[in-house]
Amino acid sequence: MSYLIGTMVVKILVEGPTSPEEDYALREGLRTAGFYPVPFEGREGVLVLYGEGGRELAREGCVVVSVLRDRDLYRTPVSGEPRILDGMPFWGRTEPGKLWEVEKVGEGAYLRMRADIFGNLFQLLARHEEWGRDPFMPEESFLNARLDRPTADHYVRVLRTAVEAACGAAGRPCMYAEFWPGGEPFAAFISHDVDRVRKWTYKRIGYELVRALPIPGRVLKVVRSAAGSKDPYWNFGRIMAAEEDFGVRSTFFFGTGRYRRRDPSYELSQVEDVLRKLLEGGWEVGLHASIGSYRDARKLKEEKEKLEAVVGKVCGVRQHFLRLAVPETWRVQEDAGFLYDATLGYSRREGFRAGTSLPFFPYDPERKDKLNVLAIPLTVMDTTFTTFRKYDLSRATDVTKELLREVEGSGGAFSVLVHQSSLDEDEFPYVRTLYLEILKEVKERGAYVA
Repeated sequence: MSYLIGTMVVKILVEGPTSPEEDYALREGLRTAGFYPVPFEGREGVLVLYGEGGRELAREGCVVVSVLRDRDLYRTPVSGEPRILDGMPFWGRTEPGKLWEVEKVGEGAYLRMRADIFGNLFQLLARHEEWGRDPFMPEESFLNARLDRPTADHYVRVLRTAVEAACGAAGRPCMYAEFWPGGEPFAAFISHDVDRVRKWTYKRIGYELVRALPIPGRVLKVVRSAAGSKDPYWNFGRIMAAEEDFGVRSTFFFGTGRYRRRDPSYELSQVEDVLRKLLEGGWEVGLHASIGSYRDARKLKEEKEKLEAVVGKVCGVRQHFLRLAVPETWRVQEDAGFLYDATLGYSRREGFRAGTSLPFFPYDPERKDKLNVLAIPLTVMDTTFTTFRKYDLSRATDVTKELLREVEGSGGAFSVLVHQSSLDEDEFPYVRTLYLEILKEVKERGAYVA
């Protein structure tokens, strides 16, 4: 994946001592932009100078991108109104003028960035405002006043554009890795959390019959559905057929831990045939971790091992109910051996919790380093629309397409979660229609579907 390895070396020079937080922001920002960052040595090539100066190096032949440095952005969560430069919000110190300007200097070129793009990236990606706050709700987020825009993705685009412009001013080529393997404009990550595999338990039948009594004809409808040969939640075949028609594959997250009433309520023995068909057909199987595992590495590892005993190596995880404590959950996931996590989002709001749609490596303030579990942010979940936002089909479709346009415009990754149980059209009347529309849109827009 291109956010891990760049195609052009970019040297880093920092004015004075560098904090671990600054080192993380510099390296994660440049890698995500498609470059390969290395420490500065020699006086040639492309240089990102974090701080002041750099004109002398440009005169000697370097391509210098000088970025304003504001150390306060790494110390405390931001507050107050941002300054808008070239249509984008920036917190912390800024300099007057356009976001950046470039000029030919001697044998090289000099570009000055008038906002601390790396410090702002750190505030978003490190989730500084969430440290020590669990649970963290969307209305508590200061940075995410606009959850509908992947601001960090646009910062990365600006960084890439600035390096390109500086290279162009010096008459040098600029090579960078595209975000996605085939140069696609954006990516889509389609997934399904398996919370329940059967709707009609004895308890549910009794509950629905009592609810149906005052409604003419409703009792008969419940009886017919409960007595039918196919349970309304058993939609694995329908999903596989739809995705086969569109030529895409998705990830199914299955649970193995039943510790609480609201944990996934089935045994793997009930879905062995489904798991086999998914794997044989090229779908991915990940772990849908139990509610209490989000801070418990031992429990998480046990659940992972149960699933691996049936399906083999498991790389990905999503926590049940999107339970995520930053950064503790990522830490226990790394300790349990996961390569990626797909939890980062809100149950009650669609959009970009970390201001980004791009996968990234989170920062651990205790270890003072990045974690080695890749976070794949969640953009849209079906139950956000049906349960919390109370959208109808028209509104849900409009919101989904607008977020899809945002991701396409930033070159990011559109992550969508549709529970297989939500294709029960009696309980969730429009989710299947919305899901098929999403498949159609990502294919027509040329997304890389992973």
